[in-house]
Amino acid sequence: KQVAAYAPMIVLRGRGREGKSVVIEAAEDLKRPILPKIVAFRRQYGQEYYVILIAPDEVLDQVELATYDEACATTDISTLIARLAE
Repeated sequence: KQVAAYAPMIVLRGRGREGKSVVIEAAEDLKRPILPKIVAFRRQYGQEYYVILIAPDEVLDQVELATYDEACATTDISTLIARLAE
């Protein structure tokens, strides 16, 4: 099963987590076609990128753990930004 090309929303180079570049992706609901692309991306490039998924709590509760390295609820975006800015 193949998925279409994936271009991350945001890539933070040089701001790494665990020595990896950070990819930030957002999803408003589970029907987003981006979710399978993120899983495929992590499968192929997981050693190079740390994926942070931003979504509402009800979406995060249902998304597969293989989709991200770290999750952030939409209500906590300001905390995520402050932490990444450090």
